[in-house]
Amino acid sequence: MKLKILHIFIIVFFLLIGISYNNSQAYPIVLFISETIKKNVENDFAFSISFEGLNFNLLLLELLIVLIFMLWSLVVKNNILKLISVVCMFCLWLKNFVFLDWIINSSIYFWSSLPYLILTIIYIFILVKRIKKT
Repeated sequence: MKLKILHIFIIVFFLLIGISYNNSQAYPIVLFISETIKKNVENDFAFSISFEGLNFNLLLLELLIVLIFMLWSLVVKNNILKLISVVCMFCLWLKNFVFLDWIINSSIYFWSSLPYLILTIIYIFILVKRIKKT
């Protein structure tokens, strides 16, 4: 039960990571997701994967896939699958930190990610310990 709560907190803290691009105010990832979906609805779902005009559809797709995988692994009682989902989310975080350096403020992204990173490390440690026991 404690592991499920930790899993949920990891998802919540990931969604609360602040993103600031072009020196604007920092907004949480969850707001980025809702604004990108809103923009797609207004444009009749004219989905494009280019970064032209700050089109974030590809980033939104990555986020949604990882979040759905995280939620699905929460329901499944398989520690290896949970470990894979958390590692996938961390890889997405790392990819955004490294490859979006040209547009986001990396220091805000990193410092707002500390609760997520700490919980992720604790969660991975607990899962690896449980997997070794079995």
